[in-house]
Amino acid sequence: MCSIGEDDFGDEGGVHSMIPDVKTSQPQLSIDNDILCNKCKQPGATYKLAFREPECKECFLNYVRHKFRAALGSSKVLPKNANVLLVFDCSAQSLVLLDMLHHAQTQNTFKRLHCNATVLYIDDYQMHIDGECSPEYEKHLKDVQSTCSTYEHFDCYILPLVKTDTVNDLIFNLKYLPEEYSANVDKHKSQFKELLNCMRSLTSKQDFIKHYRSKVIGLAAKHFQCQFAFKADISSDLASDLLAAIALGRGGSAALDVALVDNRLDDDIKIVRPLKDLTEEEINLYVIAQNLKLLEQRSYGSDFGPSASLQNLTKAFVEDLQQNYSSTVSTVFRTGSKIASQMDEKSELCCVFCKSVLDYKDSNTLLAIEFSRIVSECGIKTEDISELSMEAHKHVEGDIEGRDLTKVCHACRNIYADSSNKDILLL
Repeated sequence: MCSIGEDDFGDEGGVHSMIPDVKTSQPQLSIDNDILCNKCKQPGATYKLAFREPECKECFLNYVRHKFRAALGSSKVLPKNANVLLVFDCSAQSLVLLDMLHHAQTQNTFKRLHCNATVLYIDDYQMHIDGECSPEYEKHLKDVQSTCSTYEHFDCYILPLVKTDTVNDLIFNLKYLPEEYSANVDKHKSQFKELLNCMRSLTSKQDFIKHYRSKVIGLAAKHFQCQFAFKADISSDLASDLLAAIALGRGGSAALDVALVDNRLDDDIKIVRPLKDLTEEEINLYVIAQNLKLLEQRSYGSDFGPSASLQNLTKAFVEDLQQNYSSTVSTVFRTGSKIASQMDEKSELCCVFCKSVLDYKDSNTLLAIEFSRIVSECGIKTEDISELSMEAHKHVEGDIEGRDLTKVCHACRNIYADSSNKDILLL
């Protein structure tokens, strides 16, 4: 029986005590050649994880790569020779996922992971640059090209974060990237920024980008005839996503936000998170062990400060948990996977934007929220209670400002309410 991670992720035991401890999130490397590796007993152990004994480079890499293979193997989610789209975003974890998948596919026949992988970099870097494409952006593109070119086993493509109707026309091979790509990106960047500028709050913008990005991934996977899309989310990412989803009113689909497999996309395309059991510490040590060159990654709105949006605040909270209660993050996201999801099977009653199951039917909670909102806006008299209650009920059922939003979930309606573009969810 596979015992991967039992010493890190058990539901009980001293390692999960809520004790503000020791700052253990930073990777520790020893240069004492007298230290023996806990696995192979050879001298020169240099890799030390929290709650694990020191290991040599080879044993550490085997341990982390086994977590990756175990996540896919235990669930049997990936059939033999499946077509896989690896979504690359320049983060350290996506670089690790790329390196791990490359290693898994270059082993001998017995150990090789039998799948056909295509790498896609969704280029949203341009959204962080004002004005026309700059030398900074050109350098970033060259760095991405250089990194991907080292993995000759894969075909690598680039796609700017654009309107969905132009996806197929803007997928380019990174190896043969045309010179006019940057100019095209600048034009589409302006169009996409117009969408974001229609929304007032950064919270809505980040929520919109997250789910819009998933739609783009689904369309790109369909373009490459891939039934699976690998994302490089790790435990801290999933813990942040879970807490933010619940706070945003997406509790009905929160389990899918942290699950190994997310099946909400159209055309039966599944998002898979094979690194979900890895920690930030393990990612950092893997980067050191493999001497990987990190790329600059920019996440929209992350440089506005922790109080600028609900997502930024949640991420700062989780990072603080990681520093002071080093085992709590895995507990948070594993709790999310135990939340019962209403979307065990594909349903026609799904949100047109995020594809989650519609959650407003017979919801007394949402009815109370809408009633309170109307009262706070209009005031109330005793004789108006019945009329205001009917108005709140109509709002919950999807009759909002004369628009039919019966096919939009509660959280996506908040994006709609925060935007001046009333067609934003139909893109």
